Amino acid sequence: MDGATREQFEQAVLLSFNQGADANYRSAALASLEQLKAAPDGWRFCLEGLVQTAHAEVKFWSLQALCELVLAKRYAAFGPEDAAQLQHTLFAWLERTPADEQPFIKNKLAQLLVLIVEVDYPERWAAFFPRLLAFLSQGEGAVDLFLRVLSALHDELLSPEAASRSPERLAAANRVKDGLRVQAIGSIIEALFAIMARTARTGEHAQHCRHALYVLALYVPWVDIALVANDSFLPLLTSFAAHAGLHEGACGVLTELVVKGMEPRAKLSHVVQLNLEPTLHALAHAQQARAPGGGGGGGGNGGDGGANGVRLSHMGSGRGVELMSVGDDGDGQALGASAEPGSISQPLATLACALAVALLEVWDKLPQGDAAGAQACERLHALLPLVLLALEADEAQTSHTAAPFLHAYLLKLKRANLADGQLAPHKPALQRMLLALTRRLCYRDEYAFDEPDEAEEEFHAYRKDLATLFKAAARVDREGALAFTTELLTRTAQRPHADVHFSHAEVALFLLYQLGEGLPDAAFKMDGAPGAQLLASAGGGGGGGGGVGGGGGGGRLGANAGGGGGGGGGGEMGGGGGGGGCGGSAAEREQRVGSQFAQLLVIVCSSNLSSYPHRAVQLVFFELLVRYARFFALNPTFIPSALEPMCDARGLHSADSEVRGRVCYLLLRLVKVLSAQPQAASGARAGNAAAVGAAGGAAGGGGARRGSGGGGEGGGGSGGGGGGPSARAALESMCEKILVAIEPLLRAEPLSDDSTLPGAQPQLSARQPSEHASHPQGRARARAQLVADSSADADLDADAGAEGAHRISKGGGGGGGGGGGGGGVGAQAGGGGAAVGLAVLESEQLHLFETAGALLGEGLAPADHSARLLLLLLAPLSDRLARLQAAQQLLLARRVQMGQQQQVGMAAATAAAGGDGAGGSACARSAAADADADAEASGAAAAAHIVSALGTLSKGFTHASAAGMRPVFASTLEAALQTAGVFPRSAELRSRVLMLLHRMVECLGEGVLPYLQSATPQLLHGAQPAEMHEVVTLINQVVAKFKDACAPLLTALTPTITRCLFEAMGGDTLPRATPPDQPVSETERERALILRFYLSFVHGLVHNGLGAVLLTPPNDASLDQCLSVLIECAVEAPDAQMQRQCVSVLHKLTESWLLPPATGAPAGPVPGFDTYALSRIGPALLKSLVHPYLNLKDAASLQLLEAIAAAQQALHAALDVRYASFLLESALPALGCSPELAATFVQHAASGSPGQRPLVFRDFLRSFVESYRASQR
Repeated sequence: MDGATREQFEQAVLLSFNQGADANYRSAALASLEQLKAAPDGWRFCLEGLVQTAHAEVKFWSLQALCELVLAKRYAAFGPEDAAQLQHTLFAWLERTPADEQPFIKNKLAQLLVLIVEVDYPERWAAFFPRLLAFLSQGEGAVDLFLRVLSALHDELLSPEAASRSPERLAAANRVKDGLRVQAIGSIIEALFAIMARTARTGEHAQHCRHALYVLALYVPWVDIALVANDSFLPLLTSFAAHAGLHEGACGVLTELVVKGMEPRAKLSHVVQLNLEPTLHALAHAQQARAPGGGGGGGGNGGDGGANGVRLSHMGSGRGVELMSVGDDGDGQALGASAEPGSISQPLATLACALAVALLEVWDKLPQGDAAGAQACERLHALLPLVLLALEADEAQTSHTAAPFLHAYLLKLKRANLADGQLAPHKPALQRMLLALTRRLCYRDEYAFDEPDEAEEEFHAYRKDLATLFKAAARVDREGALAFTTELLTRTAQRPHADVHFSHAEVALFLLYQLGEGLPDAAFKMDGAPGAQLLASAGGGGGGGGGVGGGGGGGRLGANAGGGGGGGGGGEMGGGGGGGGCGGSAAEREQRVGSQFAQLLVIVCSSNLSSYPHRAVQLVFFELLVRYARFFALNPTFIPSALEPMCDARGLHSADSEVRGRVCYLLLRLVKVLSAQPQAASGARAGNAAAVGAAGGAAGGGGARRGSGGGGEGGGGSGGGGGGPSARAALESMCEKILVAIEPLLRAEPLSDDSTLPGAQPQLSARQPSEHASHPQGRARARAQLVADSSADADLDADAGAEGAHRISKGGGGGGGGGGGGGGVGAQAGGGGAAVGLAVLESEQLHLFETAGALLGEGLAPADHSARLLLLLLAPLSDRLARLQAAQQLLLARRVQMGQQQQVGMAAATAAAGGDGAGGSACARSAAADADADAEASGAAAAAHIVSALGTLSKGFTHASAAGMRPVFASTLEAALQTAGVFPRSAELRSRVLMLLHRMVECLGEGVLPYLQSATPQLLHGAQPAEMHEVVTLINQVVAKFKDACAPLLTALTPTITRCLFEAMGGDTLPRATPPDQPVSETERERALILRFYLSFVHGLVHNGLGAVLLTPPNDASLDQCLSVLIECAVEAPDAQMQRQCVSVLHKLTESWLLPPATGAPAGPVPGFDTYALSRIGPALLKSLVHPYLNLKDAASLQLLEAIAAAQQALHAALDVRYASFLLESALPALGCSPELAATFVQHAASGSPGQRPLVFRDFLRSFVESYRASQR
């Protein structure tokens, strides 16, 4: 290449990289360069340009052009001389490449060399790797290029991802690996060692050492393990692991050594040879010592007193909370509990977890009792503290590394189904795991509850995984998990709110929420000592000696969980630490677990946690009550303890909108579960009534009291007689208290579900709001008290609400709970005024209406008060509907008046001002029209919600339970229908009215029929297809339920329904079947849908014995239309299902209108219908058989054939010889049937029996159709 040519070439390349150059010049340059690449000898030009140019852009373009040459498989066709020239020139240029060459040039050169190696090694370029190794002696630039080539070789060819791109790449990768194993891999590993050893010796060129570690980690999976796992490499790698700059790379290599695939015994020998455990522990201790506030070494308990106690300590870390002091149980391997969690690095965590997985696999794959398996298990136990440190790490990625191992470890223990003695060695690890999981489950102080973003969503997802781990650990060691949770929860429940961080309280309840999954009903029964005794024993530890609570000495919380293990006094948690005794049979252990779990729920009900001033704690508390509703169903004495927090300022009347809204739903769920219990409770115990009061006293005696109402925690309304009431009886005692609590919220004007309610946290305890340093007050927003509109309507609602609450409270007889009186929380709930100014969303209010309906519908209110209570709840809704009707009627009247004034005003304005004033008045009219439209839409939405509330409330009633309340329901239904009449354009309101009518079918019975006559035209007017379907479904429901009683209604409604459906369907013809490959327009699809609704209506009418309705005078005019539609659709309906429906209706009409009265309709045969059937129905049934779109492979078509067979048999039974003659003499011969085939057809038609499926005739018709189609071809 001469100088001028080279200059032109370089200018073209530079121009191609210049985005700001003239587009025409640049396009021409790109075109010429593409021609150059495509030329047969273009590669020589590119190679020469690479060697001679000084421009980085030209070097890169030339290297890229050569890469494309190889990728296009043109290089593979080179002769030996051309290939040798390219190889020699490239390597010579590599040897001359300066150390400061641009990195992207080096990377592209490495990529090109690897692509050539993929084609030529080892056959045509066996000298590449020896020459590359010899090149290393030329200095640091050579080392850099050497490492880049090895990295590119892995990325482009040898990695599993690259090799799997095609079978050719996989074969090339295996060929190159085999060649390297024979020729050069040992020398390459030695070269990498030399690079690392030089850095270890001199401390220089650490960047090359890091790169060498990275490369070595890539090659370890497929090289001989002895090349790396030896006395030379391992000390070097472990020393690098302690070096901050080389730590990640060294851990990466060691991780690859650990995960190398081997047989179990070989893997164990390999792990023993590596002997990484001491190194890992030392690294972890060193990292912890460097962490802010980190402890040194040791396996102490942090000085918390109890050997296995659980202590919650608020630390100053980013997480803001740590659960501390799980002891080392004397195994000498545990990391210091006082060390700062989160200080272990991700590479170290990955290495520790990989080693743990390797040991677990060895233990799992070897037979039980094998010495090697026992050795693997022992080493695994020593490594578990490091895995748990990884789990506790603050960095999410570091923490995630532990989860796969822990899942596998717990699955192994569960599958092993270890007996108690065999599980004992694992219990200390399980207890440490429970503590580590608990630490990680805690919310951080900075968690944004009000405005969660991506970080909060990621934590929430990871929390689900941690909860799964906790449940898995609990399934393995349920006693230990229960004891752990018991101590944690008891400590939390007994301390004042200001002394408990919100995340501690939340996680204690959260663990209990997870713990009871899968427990049988027996676990929820209170056997033995009531909860007060548990509180007393839990609180018996010495005042300053690390006991669970304050008080005297000697109490042991683990007595039930541990079965008698653990040391002496001082409030030690025997069973929780895994070291306590666990004697007894499996059945006895299950009994102990069940007993303690039930008692634990008593602690929760009797605690002050429901009033903790943080949303997260309150929400999990109420979720807990509903999750374990079985406990309350089996132990009815405690039902008031669950319902009272829901009904007072902690729940329904909470200032926090999130809590209030969730409790609206949870209360409904709890009431449903309890109201479904039988009259006599099987699990009630006589002693439980006194237990509630005692437990409440225990919780309240320490100064933790809810509100200002007096009485210990759980004392108000929770007492009861000693007779052990049933769940229904306990719910009955709370019924009117619940109604009083929800009534203000039922009367409130709800906000749309699209609205955003301010969700501030409630204020902290008035005693010391500023001392609770852990509470995130800076994040809480002051929640505005949302008051009702200041209009007269809102005032009326408020007055009516206060009066209604007074009347319900007065009429309810003051039902609190049993015999304990109304102190404390019960007094707050009974006031009914706490909800003033608190807003609810529409969906939340509907939950409350459903709750009220469930209470009244189940007969839980006193029988003599139920109707009055229902009226008190429904009357305000009817009043609001009346006001909405009046407002809408005024608006409509004003609209008419404005229209009249507009006509007069426009003429006057035009005459007076020559048209100049018309524009301004038009704008005013437009603004007024917009305001009226908004007002109408708002009124319709409000009315729709009220009607929905009426229907939701009625869900709790059956036909029997609504017997004495039908006048009230009838009145509200009438009001709803009147309201729908003044909002005819509101589809949402029509939908809600339909839902209400469905419910009234159940509540009013046949009393709903008169309302349907006026409601149906109203609901069909302007309805969309989906609404029409709902109307037809309602009519069919009524017809199926009341049958003959519906005859007068259907006589009047059938013309209206028919007219509305056909008007909506439109078109001159009915929708018809189309070829399978022909697309159907959206219009035709909608018309077919409406036709389906009409056929469904006629089908329901006829099959419920009301076909005579079609013969009545109001329907006489449309009878021919109806029959014509049925006949036409029996042949050419859009699908086989609709055809079958039409054939079925014709079959039923044949039986009803042709057969004698004994087996048919009461009126007997219909005059003239025999001739009609013979001339119209019979031919239609035959035409449907020979229709070209009938698909015999479709299941729906087989059902159609069966329906046709039954109809044919019905026609023959009704017309006998006349029909047989019709078939034999005209119909079948017209289809080309032979006399023999026609005779067989008639024989099948005559063989039918009433109530018997014509399967033989159906199969004959199938063969008949196949024969007919064959003859037509």
